[in-house]
Amino acid sequence: MTQSPPQRLQTERLILRAWRTTDAPIFNLAMPGPDVAKRIDKFDRDFRSNTAWGYAIFSTGEAQLYGGITLRRSVELGAMELDFWLQQSWTKQGFATEAVKAVTELAFSQPKVQRVRILCGAKNDSATGVARRAGYRERAPGEWDITRSGAMPVDTANKAPSRGAGRAWLGAIAAAIVIGALAAYKLLPR
Repeated sequence: MTQSPPQRLQTERLILRAWRTTDAPIFNLAMPGPDVAKRIDKFDRDFRSNTAWGYAIFSTGEAQLYGGITLRRSVELGAMELDFWLQQSWTKQGFATEAVKAVTELAFSQPKVQRVRILCGAKNDSATGVARRAGYRERAPGEWDITRSGAMPVDTANKAPSRGAGRAWLGAIAAAIVIGALAAYKLLPR
């Protein structure tokens, strides 16, 4: 993620706002659990460091918290991943689809992003329905994606090397070049 994301996105019926440490009490009402303040603090730090962009999904006026949505880098070159959740009482009203469309548009506003992917349980009918309604296509059970208009399809095997894997990746390329050269000069046994 190279460009700084907006702190706030607005759709027809929603406000998507970066999580703030002051959101811990309302987050705890929606998703109770241990260390809520630490989780919200991590959302805030990740957002500020451009590691992951987590947004709270609110009604207009920020009167009601519906859920959350996060956009992060994928291990695939030119791709980002999106995940989301909604409180049960706010499902089946189109809020998740509206939020997914807005964050997908944000992803495609980033340089070099050609694909956005949603990973969800293959039997999670709500999430797969949201992905479908937002224009994503199923690539495999539980894996949905959408590509930038006019983009070449991204090869899922074309993964960026993880930290520390760069040398191994370059070594594999060098080995392939050497093997190819040896084969070209018929120096390899058949």
